Amino acid sequence: MEKLFKKISVVAVICVLLPGCNKFLDKQPMGVESSATFFKTKDHAVKALTAVYDATAWRYSQEISEWFLGDICSDDAEKGGENAADWAELQQLKEFRGNAGNSIGFFRWSELYQGVYRANLVIDNVPEIDMDEDLKNRLVAEAKFLRGYFYFQLTKTFGGVPLITHPLNPDEYCQPRATMEACWEQIEEDLSDAADLLPAKSAYSALDMGRATRGAANALLAKAYIFQSKWNEAKSRAYMVIQSGEYDLEPNYADNFKVSHENGIESVYEIQHVEIPTSDYGDENEGQETSIYQGSRKATYFTGWGFDCPTEDFVKEFESNDPRLKATVIFDNEIIYEGTPVQQKADNSMSPTGMAARKYMLEYQGPQTPEKSNAQANWRVIRFADVLLFHAEAANELGDSTEALESLNRVRARASMPAVTETDKSALREAIYHERRVELGLEGHRFFDLVRQGRAAEVLADNGFIEGKHEYFPIPQLEMDVCDKLVQNPYR
Repeated sequence: MEKLFKKISVVAVICVLLPGCNKFLDKQPMGVESSATFFKTKDHAVKALTAVYDATAWRYSQEISEWFLGDICSDDAEKGGENAADWAELQQLKEFRGNAGNSIGFFRWSELYQGVYRANLVIDNVPEIDMDEDLKNRLVAEAKFLRGYFYFQLTKTFGGVPLITHPLNPDEYCQPRATMEACWEQIEEDLSDAADLLPAKSAYSALDMGRATRGAANALLAKAYIFQSKWNEAKSRAYMVIQSGEYDLEPNYADNFKVSHENGIESVYEIQHVEIPTSDYGDENEGQETSIYQGSRKATYFTGWGFDCPTEDFVKEFESNDPRLKATVIFDNEIIYEGTPVQQKADNSMSPTGMAARKYMLEYQGPQTPEKSNAQANWRVIRFADVLLFHAEAANELGDSTEALESLNRVRARASMPAVTETDKSALREAIYHERRVELGLEGHRFFDLVRQGRAAEVLADNGFIEGKHEYFPIPQLEMDVCDKLVQNPYR
C-alpha cells in the first residue's frame, strides 16, 4: 500500500510541474477493464468478490492495526520495538497524543474504504449478470457481509464516517460524515441481509473455507449490537450462532492459534493467509505480518521486531493455573519450540516488560524456516468463545443471570477454571469483563471493549485518555485536506 501511495504521489507531483499534464490524464486508458466492460459473466462475479476478500487481508484494514489499536492503546501491552523511536507514531497513539497526520490512521482509513469500494462494485453490478441465481445471491450476500465488516471497523475506529453504498462519480467524492446511528443502521442492514442468504459453514467445501457464512454474519451482527448496548438484539443473534450446531470450543485453548487448526470448530470467521515465496513485502504478498512484528528481536531462530509486549497488569489478570496465560504470553528464558530442531530459550531482553506475545508465534513446521514477514497463519476475527461471551454479557444486562452464567462458564470450563456462581448483576458483569480480557487477550479487543463499556477514562487515565476526546481516532489529515465537508474528531 505504501508503494502504491508513493507512486500516486509521484504522478501528482509530475502533473503539477509539467505543462499539458491535463491532456495526458484526459486520454482514455487502453487495455484496462472497467465496471462497464467487466461484469458480464459468472467468472467476473467470482473474481470481483475475491478482490473484496483481498482487501480484508491487508495489514491496516485488519491484522496489525487491530492489535496496534486494540492491544497497545490499552493496558494489555506496551509498544515494544527496537527503542522508543521505533514507530514513534504508535507510541503517540498509545499516549493519546497522536495527530491527524498519523500514518497508521491514514492507511487504516484508506484500506478499509478501498474494501468498501470493491464491495460496492459487486453489490451494484453482480445482480445484472445472467448466471445461476443461487450463486449470484450468495456472492452479493458475501459482499454485503464484507461491506458491513469494513464499516464496523471504520465506525469503531473513527466514529461516524462517510457512508458510501454505491460507486461514486467524481463530483460525489467529497462526502460528509454520517451520524453514528446511520453507520450502525447500515452495518445492521448489510449483516442482516447477509445472514438471511448466506449458507452455514458446513455447507461449504474445504476449498471454500474462509468465506462469509450465516454464522459469521450473525456473530458480527451480535457484536454490532453489543457496541450499541442493544442487549435484546445482541442476545438473540449470539444465541442463533450458539444453537446452530456449527461451532464449539476447541478442547485445547492453544490449538486455536495453530496453523493445523485453522478454520476449525471454534472459528466463526478468520482472514485467510497463505505463504507464497516472493521477494515482495507487505500487502504485495498473501501472508500476514503479525508474526514478524511480534517475534522477539533476540530469538536464535525466527527473529522478529518485538512489538506488542504484554504488561504486568495484564498478566496479573489471569487466575492461578489458568492455561490461557502460557498460551498467550512468552516469559523470558522459557523453552520454546520444545522438542524440535530449533528448540531455544526465549530471550525477551529487548522487551520493555520482559515478555512477548505468543498467539501468532509460528509453530515449528519442519526443516524449512517459516517466512514470518509472509506468514501463512490466518488472523482470527471472531472465535466461538467470543460469541459465548457476547451472549453472557447481553443476558446479564437483561437480568438473565442463568443464561449468562451458562455461556460464561462454558468458556471457563474449557480452561479448567472453576465455575462462576455470582448472580448479582454488577458483580457478574465484572466477571464477564474479566473473562473477555483473559480469553481474548492480545487479539486486538481490549481498547475497543473499554471504550464501549465506558471504562476507558478510568482504566487508561495514566496513559492520557480523556473522556469525550479519545474514544475515536483522528480523521486522517489527507482526507480533511481534500474534503471540506469532513469534521475532525476532538482528539487533540
